[in-house]
Formats: sequence, C-alpha cells, structure tokens
Amino acid sequence: MKLKRVLLVLSFWLTFALQAASAQSIRVDFLRCEYLTDPLGIDNTHPRLSWLLQSAQHGAKQTAYQILAGTTAASLTEGRADLWDTKKILSFAQNQIKYSGKELNSRQYCYWKVRVWDENGKVSEWSKPAFWSMGLLQAADWKAQWIGEKPITQQRWKTEGVKLHSGYQSEMIDVADQPQSVTIDLGSVQAFDEIKLYPASPVDNKLDGFMFPVRFYIEAASDKNFSDAVKIVDKTATDVVNPVTVAAVYPVVPGKVRYVRLTVTKLTRSPFYDTKFGFALAELQVNSGSKTISTGAKVEAKDPYEIERFGWNRTFLTDGILMKMEMPPFVPIPLTPAPLLRKEFDVKPAIKHATLYVTALGVTEVTLNSKKVGEHILAPEWTDYYKRVQYQTYDVTGMLAANRNAIAATLADGWYIGPMFPLPDRGANGYDRRFLAQLEIEYDNGEKQTIATGNTWKMNTDGPLRRASIYNGESVDASKNQMGWELAGFDDSKWQEPTVDNSVKVILSAQMNEPIKALQEIKPKSVTKTGEDTYVYDMGQNMVGWCKILVRGYDGDSIRLRYAEMLNDDGTAYVDNLRGAKPVDYYIGPKESSIVIEPRFTYHGFRYLEIKGVKVDLPLVAVTGKVIASSVANTGEFNSSNKDLNQLWKNIWWTQLGNIYSVPTDCPQRDERLGWMGDAQCFSETSIYNMDMAAFYKKWMRDIMDSQRPNGEYADFAPSMAYDQTLYNAPGWGDAAIIIPWNLYQYYGDKEVLKSNFTSMRKFIDNIDKLNPNHIWQKATGLRYGDWLNGNTIVDKDYPKYGGQIPDDVFSTAYFAYSTGLMAKMAKVLGDDAAYECYSNLHNAVTKAFNDKFVTADGIIEGDTQAGYSLALSFELLPVTLRKKAAEHMLNGIKKYDNRVSTGIHSTARMMNQLSEYGYNDMAYKLLESDRFPSWLYSIRQGATTVWERWDGYVKGRGFQSVGMNSFNHYALGAVGEWMYKVIVGIRPDTTSPGFNRFIIHPQPGGSLTSASGSYQAISGKISTSWKLTGKAFTLQTTVPVNTTAVVRLPVKGGLTENSLPVVRGKDGIVSSQKKADYWEVVVGAGTYNFKVE
Repeated sequence: MKLKRVLLVLSFWLTFALQAASAQSIRVDFLRCEYLTDPLGIDNTHPRLSWLLQSAQHGAKQTAYQILAGTTAASLTEGRADLWDTKKILSFAQNQIKYSGKELNSRQYCYWKVRVWDENGKVSEWSKPAFWSMGLLQAADWKAQWIGEKPITQQRWKTEGVKLHSGYQSEMIDVADQPQSVTIDLGSVQAFDEIKLYPASPVDNKLDGFMFPVRFYIEAASDKNFSDAVKIVDKTATDVVNPVTVAAVYPVVPGKVRYVRLTVTKLTRSPFYDTKFGFALAELQVNSGSKTISTGAKVEAKDPYEIERFGWNRTFLTDGILMKMEMPPFVPIPLTPAPLLRKEFDVKPAIKHATLYVTALGVTEVTLNSKKVGEHILAPEWTDYYKRVQYQTYDVTGMLAANRNAIAATLADGWYIGPMFPLPDRGANGYDRRFLAQLEIEYDNGEKQTIATGNTWKMNTDGPLRRASIYNGESVDASKNQMGWELAGFDDSKWQEPTVDNSVKVILSAQMNEPIKALQEIKPKSVTKTGEDTYVYDMGQNMVGWCKILVRGYDGDSIRLRYAEMLNDDGTAYVDNLRGAKPVDYYIGPKESSIVIEPRFTYHGFRYLEIKGVKVDLPLVAVTGKVIASSVANTGEFNSSNKDLNQLWKNIWWTQLGNIYSVPTDCPQRDERLGWMGDAQCFSETSIYNMDMAAFYKKWMRDIMDSQRPNGEYADFAPSMAYDQTLYNAPGWGDAAIIIPWNLYQYYGDKEVLKSNFTSMRKFIDNIDKLNPNHIWQKATGLRYGDWLNGNTIVDKDYPKYGGQIPDDVFSTAYFAYSTGLMAKMAKVLGDDAAYECYSNLHNAVTKAFNDKFVTADGIIEGDTQAGYSLALSFELLPVTLRKKAAEHMLNGIKKYDNRVSTGIHSTARMMNQLSEYGYNDMAYKLLESDRFPSWLYSIRQGATTVWERWDGYVKGRGFQSVGMNSFNHYALGAVGEWMYKVIVGIRPDTTSPGFNRFIIHPQPGGSLTSASGSYQAISGKISTSWKLTGKAFTLQTTVPVNTTAVVRLPVKGGLTENSLPVVRGKDGIVSSQKKADYWEVVVGAGTYNFKVE
C-alpha cells in the first residue's frame, strides 16, 4: 500500500513535470508554401517554405530545424521521406527556406512537416503535415484545346488611309503664367491680311475647344530672329472667350510676312492633369484674301507634346486640316450573350484523385454536376494577356458522382474583352472569349482518365447572361434559362459545337496569389423611397462587390440595381463621377413567386444601392451586400483613445480591401480601376501592415515585368493594354518596380523578389542614365504627373492656388537618385559586387547633381514646397549638415499653409514620417487630428467610410469636385496608415534585419491621445503593443514573437520598470538596457513585457 502511494505521488509529479515541460516547449504551426496554405497546382519547382513558432518561454528561440517531405503523408517519418530530409540544420531561419529535395514533376503532391530545436537544444514535436501540389509544368502536359465562339475577324481600328489628327499641343508645364510660343515659317516673304486659330479637340475625347489659349499675342516678322517683329494681334489684357468649335478670326493690317509667332501668356489648365498647363490648336492659319498661305509651313516649338496614338504633332498646326479628324472608329464587337459550355462523361468506381485545371480568355465560372467548383470569383484574374494567363487548379475528387457526370462553364468578358480605360468599347485586349479546361482522374488501380476541352463539347450562345462587364454590370434575362443544363442527362442536341482555336499563343502560369472571393456580407442600415418604384438602400459602408436581393411576388418587369458612392441633395444616386462606367445590373424574366438577383462577373464600388422596378417594398433583410476582393489575410490592428483616428484606420483598411482585385487598383467604381504604379508604391508599406501582401505583390511584379518595354521603360499602370503604348516611364510610377520589391524584402525577407526582377530593374535605371548624362532626369520621363493631387489641385477660395507642386525636374531627379540607391542596396544583398559599385557610383552622381542644381547653401530646395523637403529627406538626398535645416524649411512650409498640408500622394505620408524623425511630432499629430479642410478627418466629418481620391472630393457649401476625376474610394492619401503604425502603435522594421527577425518598438504619444494599441502579424510572428498615459506614468505592454528580438524605446523621463521590477539584463528575456539622450532602449527576446516609466 505504501509503495502504491509513493508510485501515485511519483506519477502525479511526473505528469505535472511533463505538462510543465510541454507548456514551456516550442511548438511549430502555420506551415505555408510560397506564402500560401496548402496551395494546389503551383509551378515553382523550388518553392519557399515557412512556419510560425509558439512558446510561453521568455527569450524562446529556434536554433535548428528539420524538414521532411514526401509523396504521401504516410511517408513523413525519418528514413521514409522520399522527397526530402534536411536532417538537423543549425539555423534560426523559419521562412524563405527553399525546397531542395528531389526534382518535382507535374501533378506531384508534396507533403511536408517540420520540427525545431529551441535555445536549450530541446526538440519540438513534429508539426501537423502540410502539403502543396505541382501544376502542369510543361506545355505538353496540356491536352485541352481553347474553345469558344467563332472568331471575330473585324479589325479593331479602321486605320487604313486614316490619319489620327488632334492638332498641335504645347509642352505641359506646372504654372499657367509662364509664356509658351510656337513659330511657323512660310518659306518666303508673302502678303497677308488675316490670322485664324482653329480650336482643337482630342481624337480620344469629346472636348471641343480643348486647351484653347487663354491670353496671347501674335507677331509677324521677315527676320527669323524677329528683329523686325510687329505685334499684329494682342489678346493679353483679358481672358479670351473659347470659340469651342469655330475658328477665332483676327483680321490684321495688310502687310508682308515670313515668320508668324504665337506667344501664349496665360496657359490653360489641362482637363486631365490638374497641375499641368499648356495650350492646343487644330490649326494656325495665315490668309491672304481668300487664299491660305500657311499650309505646309514649317513649325518650330520647344518640346511640344507629340504622341501619334492621340493625334498630336507639331506638323499638324499647318497641315490644312482645320478641325480634328475623328479617331478612326473602334469597331464595336457585337454584344453577344455569355456562352455556356458543357460536356458529359462517365467515371468508374474507386477514384483516387480528380484534379481540374481551368483558365480562360475572359472570366469563367465552372460547375461539376451543377455545383460551383471552388470559391474563386472573376477567375483566372487579370494579367497582361499578350504575355500570360493564369490557370487555377481544383481538387474535385469529392464532387464527382458515380457513373455519369457533367462539367459546365459560363464564359464572360472580364478584363480581357470588356471595356478598359481609356477604351470605351469592348475589345480592350482581344475579341474572342476562350475557355480551356482539363479534368484528370486517377483511379486506385493506377488507371488515368482525361476530360479536356475540344470539339466534343457543346455550346449555347443564347444564354441568360446577356451582358457582363467589369465596368458596366450585368444584364440577365431569366427567360433564357435552360433548366438542368449543368447536370448529366440534359438534352443538348440543339446546342452547337464550339470553335477550337489553335491560334492562342500565351504562357499558362499557375495562380500563386490568393484568389478573389466573397469575404463578407453586409446588411443595409436604412432604406429611402425616392420614386414610385425606386428605393435607395444605405449599406452604411462604402464597399466593393455587389448586392444580392430577394424579391417575392416578382411580376416579370425589368428590375434595375444601380450602385453609387454618394447621394445627390435630393437623396438620389450620385453617379456623375463614374464617367463612362455604368454601374447597373438588370434582371428580367418570367413571373415567379420569388427570385434572387445576384451578379457574378462584375463588381461595383458603392455605399448606396438604388433598386428600381420593384412593385413591393423590399425589407432590409432582403438586401445583402457581398464584399468581394482578393482573399489576402488581415495582418494589422489599430485602436486608440481618439475615435476619429480609429475611423480613419478603418477607412484606410476598407479602401485597401476595395482595391485589391489581383492587382492594386486606384479605384473600384469608375471606368478606370487600373494598377497605377505610383499610387501603389506610395501606399505599399501601409498595405503590408494591414494585410499579407507578399503573394499578391509577387504576382503583380510579374505583371509589371510583362508590361515592360524592351528599352527598359515601365508602364505607368500594370497590366498594361497593348492598344495603349503611350503611358510609360513616368517618374514616381515606373520607380514602383524598384521600391515595392525593396519593401517586400524589408518586410518579408524575400530575396527572390529582388533576384528575379533585378535584370528588369537594371534596364529601367540604365535607360534613364543613358538618356540623361547630366544626371538630371529630364528625358524619357513619359507624362510628368509629379506629386499627384497636391495642394495646387484643391479648389477653394480660402486655400492657396499655388505653392504645392514640386518642380518637375526636382521630382523626377529625386526619384532617379532614390531608385538608384535602392539598386545599390539590392546588389549588395544579392552579392553582386560589380552592380553594387556601379549603382553606388551612379547614386552618388545623381545625388550630387540634385544638390548642385536644386539645393541652396542653406538647404532651400527649388520650389520651396512641403513635398520637396519631404522627398529629399525621406530619400536621404541632402548632406547630413543640411537635413535639420531642410526639416525646418518643411515645417515652415506647413506654417505658411496655416498648419495645413499642401502635399500630394507621393509626399504626404513621407512628410509625416520626416516630421517625427526630426523632432516635430507635435506638428505631425496636429495634421493628423485636424478636421479643418483639407485633412483626413475633414472627410470623416462629411461621413466618409473610405479614403477619398482628393483632399477636396466634397466640400461643404461648394459641393463635389470635378466629375472627371473624383473617386471616394482611393487609397493613395491613406498611406498615412504607415505613420500610424510606426509612430502611434510604434511597430517598425529594423532595416538591418529584413523579415522582422529584429524590429523596433517605439510608440511616440502625442496630440490628444492618452492610449493606443495595435498589432502586426509579421512573417516571423504576431507583434503587439498597447500603451497608456496615466498622469505622469507611461505604460507599455508589448508581445515579441518567438525567435525574434525587439529594440524597445521608451520615454527617458523617469525610472523604468518591467512587470513592477527593475529592468535587469539576462532576466526574463531582457538582453540589454541602456538610457540614451532621448529614450530608454531595452533589447528583449520573445515574450510579453509590461514596461512602466514614471
């Protein structure tokens, strides 16, 4: 009995000890492959693996790992792993670990697991197994054929014998009052008595009287140098009335002339670029009696805007074509219903695996036996269709029925055929919708079966989806439904055989980014009746996706769903700012007791849903908003004692969510929605804090490379469209191809994104260097958007008209220097010594040129703008001795604007960062918390639930800004989220330790805040902070993930404790502690810490 009691006691303590040891041991979870969880059908044969670690032990670390990989889960034991056994690897690495096992083949399944050793040499349990599968790696693996409707053979443009003609347009500059001139040479001295100026109209827009000169004078001379010039027309005193569509006629005193010079003293603001000014004419005509003597005259001008695609050329000023020649008509593609495709097939018992590979030119939804395959929406998503299309891989083993089955697909326009900016009609990238699918079945006995698209399929071209467009919504005629068409046994004898198209030549790449999915559902907050059968539902949130509605007692009449971000004063939907987009879904069909209306092949940006055509009131529960976006994971959290800042963070988050549709778009609602690179690079750090953007950006970087010109120029947006080859190489836009990979390296430790894109980046920088030997970026600049939407674009009588725009050369050269400096850093990371030396030297040369040309001895930068100082300081372009002085100039620039911003999308967040960097945190907080116009909180006061494109998108008392460009869901100015994470929450990367292996915790209280908290799910683990000011005490709780180190900085005033005890090196994860001039610095390992300073 005594022995039993002893054994029981020993058993109890042994169990307790094992449980305690287990509680302290390190654990491995969240295994991922190429940033994805258990991805199917990847095409990287050496994918990178990662995992997270969990431990309750302070200072817990990984010191070694072992990975097993095998062809089955059962093979994952030591000695049996038939693909890869790393054995014990001494390493702290827990991500970016490249698979280096046996060669991987098409279709192969790879199961893997990992264990690690901690700082005490104790080994963890094995993780739960994860897996990935390989896609179709070789072109020969594809047995499927592209199928669809008969090809459309019409030409996209009727260009034969047609000359694109808008006229002459001057160089676009930053100010309206800098004179510009153009001269024509008649070839000999001739008599004349009249001048006519014909207004221009761009071939690609209906803008009559386009940029007609506001004030000007005209001189006549016989001498080329105008030494004998006579001013024959003078319209400089008052603004000239734009003649719009007729010539402005100016009789002159008869005389003789050879040279005629038009000098414009007041330029016209561009309707496309608010900060640019110039002038345009269709023709400058010189007459003598009834005879025109200027036709064919030589034209001389400084750097005119000449782009053949848009019909602008200096020679057009005197070519005798007096008005624009219309754009050669874009031949509209017939608007045909979305084709339906189907195929029946038989299967045998004992299926081991069934895998479906699918893609399309267009967008598609596939069903097996009437059930949708996967959760993907708008697959295969958007790429540069002239280079590449993504395919998706689905495991459909559980979807197959015994014996007879049916596979079916609906094929809609998507980004491929639908209208895309700036093209208003269908056919942006191609004419013919095409579908490709390959179903591979493997049986237990090893037998294989393939069902592939080809001429044995059936097609119906008169289905219920009459129209489907990304920009213009859907139209459904339910009377065209054929019940059961997605099921086996359906009579498709009247369906036609599809066309097999062997002309499609495009790279098929596996989708390795998170698919677009339905992520949330939102119910409306209220409904207002605005007409006899019209209702407006307020979703309470500006969102992106569509609405699903349930209508009972449907009478067969047409129902219209129209989407809007804002309301007119009368409560109706405001859609003027959507330009050419038609955000409307239509439904018509036979009478039914109830119907459900829900689109599938479009998306809308909206807060308000207007329903027209319903005969009975629809209750709020009958309407459901579907939030649609790329299904990236959330990684950031923010909360503070200021509810307005909490709303601002929510607005930023919602804006980002609404603009990730496989590419980072500028807006989700108007006829644009493009992957503008300038906007994306400015917002990229904020986006990474908010969401896991690694796989998303990796995919988009490939789109950028696919759209690059042979000479190295990058498109201003990617994917680009082949029909529009003009928008390339804009400073601050092309640079995104360098800046974003660098940020991916900093945040995720991703060297591969640097390596795979480095050659492309070199071409971009080398081209700029070759064409600008003086190291001032003036040539090969594309369109000079500059610091887009800066203060100069704000329309308000109480706000300065000028003073916000950085001079073009300052802006472009700043980016040239910055990108070149990043190239040097990347070369060093990649171990390319020659490239490092090359770009280090170039960076130094460009930086010197910048300072020599634009910076005075006391640190004043040409233009003296808030934005100019912001970029120069952020890019570290100034000598160290001038940086503090430049920061003072930046501060004074803010004060000149009465403590308001004048910055645009490139400089606003960077200015906030530099204010905090140089000790002006109080001003940064003042700008952030201000609700005066213009400010972030001003829009919130107007009810905004997303970030606006413009500071002045809507101004109380003035109304809406220009309908030409006024989105209310635009993330660029939301880049301040980066500052909120770095300064308020206090989580920031350590640039010497990519991937957040070591990072900085440094919250900086200010403004009205008494508390704040937040977190960031880094690739190395979740980092969190929570701080509070109570009286004279500052408390900070922070959690540091396993296997990482944090440098914690706290206010220096007062004594410092951790968990109410003195901070002692070596105790409970404390690595070191040091009191510096401005803060306490404590270096800690993994664990949760409670610091207090008082």
